[in-house]
Amino acid sequence: MTFDEFEKMDVIKRVLMVNDMLGKEKTDALKNVAAKLQLNYSSFTKEMRNGGFNYNQAKRQYEKVISIEEYQKVRSGLGTEDKNEVLFYLAEHFEELKRLLSDSDNMLVLDKQVYDPNSKLAVKSIKVNNDIYEQFINLCEAQFPHLKLKDLVTQALLDFTRNYSMKN
Repeated sequence: MTFDEFEKMDVIKRVLMVNDMLGKEKTDALKNVAAKLQLNYSSFTKEMRNGGFNYNQAKRQYEKVISIEEYQKVRSGLGTEDKNEVLFYLAEHFEELKRLLSDSDNMLVLDKQVYDPNSKLAVKSIKVNNDIYEQFINLCEAQFPHLKLKDLVTQALLDFTRNYSMKN
C-alpha cells in the first residue's frame, strides 16, 4: 500500500483496519503493522493521529478522542429525550467507563503545543546524567514506543516550564 492510498482511505475504515491488524500482533505492534502496510513508521503513526485518534497502549488500538470544546457542544445540544438516552447508555456501560477512567490515569497525554505545525523546531545539544537518561530511554521504549523521543522531551520541558513558572 502506498502512503497516498493510506492517506486517502476513509478515516474510520483505516482505523478499523489498523486496529484489527494491531490486535493480531504480539510485540512491537505499531512497527509491525507499519511494515506490513509498507509504510514508514513515523509517517504511519502521524497519519493515524489525524481525525482526533490516539493510540491506547493498554488496549493496543487507536481510539477517538474529542476535545473539551467538542464535548461541550455535544453536551449542550442534548435535549431531555437525548439526556435520557445518554443516561441509559451510561448505566449500560458503567463498568467499562470505570475501567477506562482507571486506565486513563496511566496514560500519557501530549499537549497540542508539542505537535503544533506552526512551531519552529530547534536542534539543541545538552549534557544529562547518563543514569537518568538511560532510565528515561528504557521507560520510553517500554511504555511509549509509538511516540517520538523528541516529542517526549518537548512534553517534559513544557511540563517543567508550566510547573515552575512564576504565577502572576
